[in-house]
Amino acid sequence: MGATTHRALAISLAVLALAMAMVLGFGPHQEARAGGFGRPNINGARAVGMAGAYTALADDALSIYHNPAGLARIRTADLVLGAELVFSFGEYTPIGRTPEKASGSPFPLPFVGGGTRFLVGDNSFLALGVGIYNSFGGSVKFKKSEVTEGVIETQIGLFEFTPTIAYQVHKRVFIGLGLRMGLGFFNAYKSCGELTVCLHDPPMDPIYDTRVSTMMNVAFGYSLGIQVLPTDWMGIGVTYRSNLDVKLSKKGAVDSSGILLDAELTLPFPQSVNLGVFFKVHKRVVVAAQFDWVDNSRFQEIFLDVDGWVGGRAAIATDLHMRDSFGAHLGTEILVNKVLVLRGGMAYDSQAIPDEYRTRELSDTHMLTWNLGTTLRFGKWRVDAAAELRLGDVAHGFRPVHFPVGYAAPGTHSPGGTFSLHLGGGVAW
Repeated sequence: MGATTHRALAISLAVLALAMAMVLGFGPHQEARAGGFGRPNINGARAVGMAGAYTALADDALSIYHNPAGLARIRTADLVLGAELVFSFGEYTPIGRTPEKASGSPFPLPFVGGGTRFLVGDNSFLALGVGIYNSFGGSVKFKKSEVTEGVIETQIGLFEFTPTIAYQVHKRVFIGLGLRMGLGFFNAYKSCGELTVCLHDPPMDPIYDTRVSTMMNVAFGYSLGIQVLPTDWMGIGVTYRSNLDVKLSKKGAVDSSGILLDAELTLPFPQSVNLGVFFKVHKRVVVAAQFDWVDNSRFQEIFLDVDGWVGGRAAIATDLHMRDSFGAHLGTEILVNKVLVLRGGMAYDSQAIPDEYRTRELSDTHMLTWNLGTTLRFGKWRVDAAAELRLGDVAHGFRPVHFPVGYAAPGTHSPGGTFSLHLGGGVAW
């Protein structure tokens, strides 16, 4: 490799080290606001502006997440920095009580990726890169009152560090492999109000406050990708991400009315497949579509195995009975001129948690998102921005829905949703 390539790789690794310090410094201990276990469009303003339809298009350092094969399509080197701010909104009204609103300040979730490629033989390229990003996550917080019963705060998520290698098999065929090191984390705060009786088996005195301090551990997985460009105006991409089973354990993790108990928990983050295609319908216009499958059925419950617990299973287990979910994405990119690029799109994500198991803190629904984005180019440099509005409960016409007694969270659920802002930038040379 030449001096320029070495310098590019050194810069990439330095920035990645800084980003890792940021993540470890205030990541799992702060509040990343997002509903459920995640949103259909994440990681990178360029991808979000396309409503997530990026598996076939990926040709920069964002490829490390969206399709590792695309890393072999970068220039000599590419570096991407980005972050998103997520604003969540929602409301749940238990039967016979006042509404409870989910709240919290937004938190920046970073994406950092860098890579370099070099010629192998006469006409093929080998590329190396590494990225740090949040791939799954959700957090919610309700205001505690004297009659609150249930989860007040909870946070679950996965940050990943992914070294990646990609290779150009043919001038129109690219393959890639990412080795994923995932940092999974979980915490919760559950309460029983003064005027309510917690559900215990057998019945016992109410436990007024139970806290689970942040539990963290690392698990390993991989991602595989391929991109095929049959013609100059069409491309196809496929990405597979393996599951990551994060096993958490911590001494004194559970504080139940001042009594500290040891606990264990397994987070089975699911495998997924993404299939995308793009068409260059005009020399300045690209249309992309994508279909996703996520193996959420592996996530049947959140069971906190607490050593010495006598309060009954209902207090430490959340039955989810999740189903596999599916997503569809459609995006458009318009090259206005050499400086300005405009993007827009829509995405749909199916409901994974059945209605009867939806909880106040995990109110999963059929979701629609609307996305807008832009890029400003200044020679080798670029600035990317995107905005996304996600609204829940397409099945009920985006209206509040009432669940009767017998459901996990009887009462009225608002559609809820999120609004997120994505800002990033990069340099390619």
